[in-house]
Amino acid sequence: MKLQYLGDTHDFLKYYILRQLSAVTRQIGVIWMLTPDDGSTDGRTKHHINKPEKFQSLDPELYDKLIDINKGREHLKIGYLDAIGLIPNARYFDKLVPMPADGSREAYWQQAQSVINGSGLIFLDPDNGMEIPSTSKNSIRSVRYVYFDEITRLLDQAPVLIYQHFPRVKRDVYIPNRINQLKMICGATSVRVIQTGQVGFFLVDRKKSEHLNLAFTQLGKSLEKLNVKVW
Repeated sequence: MKLQYLGDTHDFLKYYILRQLSAVTRQIGVIWMLTPDDGSTDGRTKHHINKPEKFQSLDPELYDKLIDINKGREHLKIGYLDAIGLIPNARYFDKLVPMPADGSREAYWQQAQSVINGSGLIFLDPDNGMEIPSTSKNSIRSVRYVYFDEITRLLDQAPVLIYQHFPRVKRDVYIPNRINQLKMICGATSVRVIQTGQVGFFLVDRKKSEHLNLAFTQLGKSLEKLNVKVW
């Protein structure tokens, strides 16, 4: 996650989903997977601002808070989200993902797991999403991805929700492939997906938690007017 995109439309969907799921989890552990800002405005969408009729009614409080964030750049910091209670019952890990030459990625995950220990759901917010074959952990681009072994270790603690930016491929091929990888490599027994136009949210679980599964289905129904698909 880059703070420069805080408050955009993807954030509205992200926080809406987390706020709804927080009602059925004792706590959400948020691992931001922060990376430095790069000054770019690519991908910064503001559909929720331009089309309030589609977004505001979903969660008026969230909508107003994100509008407020968009009004002032001084709000672009993780601590602000905690201060205004954007995600109820959340515990945040907000360290930068280390570059391969700068520090231990293993130490990063050990610290993250310690901070969010006891959470009923873990949310991962990598820049791009899950690992791809062309980018190893030794690559400088590795900070943009979460790797399957990292997802696997987190599943030992709780179900995991993963933010995924879709590559330019057919969704009906990409999503089933990812679901299969999460089951085969990470040992997931259940993978649910909320699919939007550009991003997806993969809920990965080993225990098929009925309360999370039901909440996820209800989420999909509440987002129907945004042309969201639930797998």
